[in-house]
Amino acid sequence: MNAQFLGPGPRDERRGKNELDRTWSVMANPEHVQILRQGPVAWNRWRKEYSTVGPDLSQLDFGTIQELCMPVPDLSGFDLARADLRMSSLRNAITVNASFHNAYMVSADLCFGHFGHCDFRGAKLRLSRIGSAKFSSCDFTGADLAYCSAEETKFTGSNLIIVDMSHMQLVSTDFTDTAIQDTHVYGAAAWDLKLEGCDQSGIVITPSGASAITVDDLEIAQFVYLLLNNSRLRSVIDTITSKVVLILGRFTPERKAVLFALRNELRHHNLVPILFDFERPSSRSFIETVSTLAHMARFVIGDFTDQGDVRREVQRIADSLQSVPIVPLLHCAEKSIPITLQDLANHSCVLPVFRYSSAEELLRYLFTDVIEPALALERKLGIPGPRGLVHRSRQPSPIPMPSQQCLRFNDEQTIVPARRQVRQQNQSKSGHVCRRRERNLLFLTQRHLFPQHQDLGCLCRP
Repeated sequence: MNAQFLGPGPRDERRGKNELDRTWSVMANPEHVQILRQGPVAWNRWRKEYSTVGPDLSQLDFGTIQELCMPVPDLSGFDLARADLRMSSLRNAITVNASFHNAYMVSADLCFGHFGHCDFRGAKLRLSRIGSAKFSSCDFTGADLAYCSAEETKFTGSNLIIVDMSHMQLVSTDFTDTAIQDTHVYGAAAWDLKLEGCDQSGIVITPSGASAITVDDLEIAQFVYLLLNNSRLRSVIDTITSKVVLILGRFTPERKAVLFALRNELRHHNLVPILFDFERPSSRSFIETVSTLAHMARFVIGDFTDQGDVRREVQRIADSLQSVPIVPLLHCAEKSIPITLQDLANHSCVLPVFRYSSAEELLRYLFTDVIEPALALERKLGIPGPRGLVHRSRQPSPIPMPSQQCLRFNDEQTIVPARRQVRQQNQSKSGHVCRRRERNLLFLTQRHLFPQHQDLGCLCRP
């Protein structure tokens, strides 16, 4: 081969970092290129006569060989086994029944190529670009695909057995009818994969050299590895089960301020808001998305102002998922409460409508009239939740409006007014004694209302 490695240290193909750091001076062998121009018959005959010679086609742009371009490179039928194809370009190539067995294809470019019934067994494609390429019924057994970028790549009907797929970028990758067995996927990023008919088993999620832990689903490999770390496990579980708040609404440009203000204020209360803006008609996937988010949420906030889609989706959530509290919001510009909201009032998981005239008013009463009632209803429904919420308002809540004095949900109606009354009485006082008196009074009030729950003191943490 006419290739020289410039730099200290022995050649090491096992680590992608070494491949990136090494400086090469490589160039395809002109004699091998000349034989390649004669077509697959002459090339394969030469390969049989000189079976011990490894073809050097490194850094070759196959698109520049006119004899092979009609108008794109066509390598169908070529025997490129053990060939040196590092840093070569097979972009847009059409290749059928070709052999790349044990070929050295590090940092090659196969983007937008079409490969059908090709043999990639043992091929080293590490660091290669294979985005938008199509591999139909190809055999990658024992191949090295580490660090490859495979966005929108199709492996339909191919075999990915004992393949190194670590640190691959898999975005909208199609594995339909593909066999993925005994592969290593540590560090791989998987998003929007297509796995219909995919045979998955023995997928190793731990790094090389560590004790092997396997799963049988490529999509959950990242999540399972996340669970191995206790600190990450607590963070994920706490976020999903105790902090997520789903916000549903249709926010016109004039009312975007309400959306942003509500989202930011929820963050101040140690909550994770998920926004869902109804900007298009509902569809099946649209409905499934809302339902999935509702199952993840601790409670739901729905702004019903001038929006029929929100009413329909909240109705579905209330009918199918009665364990998640729902807080309906309505702007005062709406003269009357919609019939849908009147029907929702019969559900035990739906709180009374909170009406607001401005974003400032909504934020002023967000904790006392939205968050606290939702948490109280959550406990009433018998759903235990982690105690991680803290009231972080920087000033005392103002005196409530008359329409907000009573929350009207069974025997809990005195919790919020009692809290406001204590705060109002203590506005002119300060010091630890007043804060302790407020905490103790609220704790006794809640224990009187909920004798069956002894842990409700979290609601009155200062």
